[in-house]
Amino acid sequence: MNLEELALHLTNELKVKYFDERDFLSLQDFLASDFSLIGTGINEFSSSAEDAIVSIINQLDEYSGKFVVEDSNFFFTKLSDTSCLVYGNLKAIPEDSKFAVEDVRLTLGFEGYPDLKLSHVHFSHPDYTQEDGKYFVPSLLRKDTEALRTDLDAHIRRLESLTTKVPGGAHQCLNDDYLTFASYSDSFLNMFGYTADEINEKFDNRYINMIYPEDREYVLSTVRNHEVGNPNIDFEYRVLNHENKPIWILDKCSVLPYDDDVCFYCILIEIESRKKEQEELRLLLQRYQIVISQTTDIIFEWDLLKDELVFSSNWNEKFGYEPFPISLLQENTIPDSVHPDDIEPLRQIIKNISVESPHVDTEIRLKNKFEKYIWSRIRFSLLYNEKGIAIRAIGVIIDIDEEMSQKLRLVDLAQRDALTGLFNKSAINRLVTQSMEPDGSKSLQALFIIDVDNFKQINDKYGHLCGDRILSEVAGILKKKTRATDFVGRVGGDEFLIYFPHIPSLSAIENRAKVLIDSLQSIKPPNSQQKIGCSIGIALFERNTVDYFTLYQHADEALYIQKSKGRNGYTIYNFAEDNTHVESKSASGTPIVSDTFLIGNQRLSQYALTALTQSTDLESDIGKVLEIIGQYYGVDHVYIFENNEDCSVATITYEWRDKNFPSKSLSQIEYTGSLSNYLSYFNDKGIFYSPCNDYLEDDFKEKLDSQSIKTMIQCSIIDDGKFFGGIGFEDSRTNKNFTDEEIKSFKLTSSVLQLFIIQLRLKQKLKAIS
Repeated sequence: MNLEELALHLTNELKVKYFDERDFLSLQDFLASDFSLIGTGINEFSSSAEDAIVSIINQLDEYSGKFVVEDSNFFFTKLSDTSCLVYGNLKAIPEDSKFAVEDVRLTLGFEGYPDLKLSHVHFSHPDYTQEDGKYFVPSLLRKDTEALRTDLDAHIRRLESLTTKVPGGAHQCLNDDYLTFASYSDSFLNMFGYTADEINEKFDNRYINMIYPEDREYVLSTVRNHEVGNPNIDFEYRVLNHENKPIWILDKCSVLPYDDDVCFYCILIEIESRKKEQEELRLLLQRYQIVISQTTDIIFEWDLLKDELVFSSNWNEKFGYEPFPISLLQENTIPDSVHPDDIEPLRQIIKNISVESPHVDTEIRLKNKFEKYIWSRIRFSLLYNEKGIAIRAIGVIIDIDEEMSQKLRLVDLAQRDALTGLFNKSAINRLVTQSMEPDGSKSLQALFIIDVDNFKQINDKYGHLCGDRILSEVAGILKKKTRATDFVGRVGGDEFLIYFPHIPSLSAIENRAKVLIDSLQSIKPPNSQQKIGCSIGIALFERNTVDYFTLYQHADEALYIQKSKGRNGYTIYNFAEDNTHVESKSASGTPIVSDTFLIGNQRLSQYALTALTQSTDLESDIGKVLEIIGQYYGVDHVYIFENNEDCSVATITYEWRDKNFPSKSLSQIEYTGSLSNYLSYFNDKGIFYSPCNDYLEDDFKEKLDSQSIKTMIQCSIIDDGKFFGGIGFEDSRTNKNFTDEEIKSFKLTSSVLQLFIIQLRLKQKLKAIS
């Protein structure tokens, strides 16, 4: 190679080593021993090859990356046969965008051809403040430029400092179809987990490609349709992170001028957690609306500061009228829809609301449009401000009318004797005590104590089931022969009590005693001519009687006198009589046999369970239990019917009939006509209740009318999911209406009978097989 070719070749190698490969150590092979260097910096000067190599290597501490060289042009000038100059310019673009493009002029001196070495290098930058065609820069322009550069540098530092403190990321993009990146901060890259190379390679340096596909059209239309004169846009959308998962961001976008167009400078704040909270709140409100729409409970909110109550929409459905404005904190403003007896307690709760616990639970009665008061439970919790002052209450109004009715029914049941349904001893004592009128009443009041004669012998001879049946019949007659205003109770095993609060005369009292004695004589044990008699002791509530205990004691003494004189009669206590044997009987106390049956819905079922469990003759005792059921409910026919194998015919297998019940009753039922779908008459609880037969199909109704059946209740027997038969009772005398409690009791008792019937039939099948 000649001198020119070799110089230009070495210049190209030096360019590659220094800019492209950054191989500084190999540069020393090209340098002359007296090498010198003048760089672009103020103090960038080296007078030896060693100093130059150290200076060049130190550059790695500042920037170790590579450059991309563009627009390089070099020219050759020969100085002698062994030396020359190569000069020109190039543009070196650093790979790291944090560093500026190097637009430099370069002069290289070579000597020692043919072993050519680099003896001198001079780097320089063009002075952009020097105007074209001029050789000098005016001092004023230089001063303004330096001041501007100083201000610009300070502004850039402030902007960089602000950008690094933004809780998110910042970027600048162009106003094109792709929102092409003009720049982005490190915090922007950290926010989404990308590097600059990934932004360029994966998204082609286009911000639109980072946006979640479903949101791209929205973002483009938002930035393009920004209002003229309003340079700021705040909107929310999703951006894909490095895991390709969309995250919600808030874009606080500023529209800035850029050349002849505009660009968008965006500060991005991640709001993923806020969006999740918003979604949870939305779902919570949606669930709240669903709950409100499906519940019968009424939600209310009470603003204590404004004293305003707001109710949910189901108030109208519950009470039948629109809720009205209510002010509770003012005097005498409780609405008349509240039961009069509940106004004062409610007023006291409101009065003490600021000092009470944050939770309130009370029960009041509220009137509906039919003027009926509905028991309601009101629960609410107080909300307090930062000063601890109650400012709002959130609560619910719950319909507990059925619950309260059930409580009242349970209270009534707790007062009832399990076998007879009459008041038990404690209840009758309390009721009579409360009902006794003071001295000076215009009418007589009488207390009867009734003892069944020879009951123990009958019980021993015919068994407990027979004895229980007799007691049930006695109770039935006592209820039929007394008035609604009279109190009838069972106070012992075979002792009953009747309190007559208003009797016009002594003869009327005696007539009532005779009626009861005659009526009870109609009761006989089965297959026996022995009639049941009774002894009655009577005491009158007169001036000398001071309390119920004394009245009871007098009736008890009169009963003892009657039993000593002879049974099946009555004795009225004589206040003037002073008989020692009466006093001795009184001193021994009144014999009371404790009731062993449960109180409540299970009283009859528990009795049936106990009786059948202890039975040695199940076939016979099932019939006796049916008789107890008949006496208990006051009906004249109780029966069990069972289906045949193909369920086409039902046959009555057990029954009890009152003597007045028509003898020509059906013993079989064919499931044809209106009876072909007989099970459809039963409700979802397995109960078929027809108090008046009005809703039955005509041919079925005709069959019942032909037997003069006016009331019927049946409970289905289901075995292994199939309709096996039923247990029912009928009455041919009146259209009886039974309470829900009585029907539940019958259901429970039927369930007990069903177990024994199915068990009995299973044993019979096993015996037939064996």
